[in-house]
Amino acid sequence: QMHYAGFASGDQNSITFLASLSSDDAINRVTSDPGYQQFNDHSLMPTTIPVLSLWQEMYRVIYKSNAVIEGLNASEKLSANLKLSLAAEAKFLRAFCYFNLVNLYGDVPLITTTDYHLNRLSRRSSKEDVYKQVIEDLKFAKANLSQSVIIKGRANCFAAMALLAKTYLYTAQYQQAAEEADKIISSGNYALS
Repeated sequence: QMHYAGFASGDQNSITFLASLSSDDAINRVTSDPGYQQFNDHSLMPTTIPVLSLWQEMYRVIYKSNAVIEGLNASEKLSANLKLSLAAEAKFLRAFCYFNLVNLYGDVPLITTTDYHLNRLSRRSSKEDVYKQVIEDLKFAKANLSQSVIIKGRANCFAAMALLAKTYLYTAQYQQAAEEADKIISSGNYALS
């Protein structure tokens, strides 16, 4: 879903490309859609298709993550270990989306349920509250994800640690950021090439 949704794909609808247009690190030669020119001009409108798409696609992934978490909590047939592992993946994805949302839009609605009665009344939460949820989700993911990648493209505990380190950096918790990054470096599983 995330790859095909666009925002995490690396293509012309991804956060990477759109942010690069805003910073003049990229030039749009892919489409003549005027919405992309707004990124160059810093004149974004909430109804611009790329902007609206980022918002909608991330909230779709958040909704699906919330649905998985709720389904796992209600399940009586799955083993406890499998439930923890799958919930950790869902919380990692939710944290990934909220990390990007809060960095793109500032205060955003913090939705952690599929209950549409509650969700339709949601207002923007402070960046601090969103980051608090991101950190909570990533700590859970770090504790319950495997160290290895079973299927390419799925999160492991080191992905959770990396995003947790980045979140700590963005929230000026430098000691915690250094500790998380050091755990990844000292694991010996990753190296610069």
